[in-house]
Amino acid sequence: DKHRAELTLMVEMGKRAEIEALYSHGFDFLGKYMARKIVQGDYI
Repeated sequence: DKHRAELTLMVEMGKRAEIEALYSHGFDFLGKYMARKIVQGDYI
């Protein structure tokens, strides 16, 4: 669980700027995709 939390945090911190930049350009599907993957990771 600790490793998973750290990985999720890394993804959120590392990709947040990229996702926000793409989202602002209309590529909101990437943000939704990442959010879905993070949610799925919590249930594995």
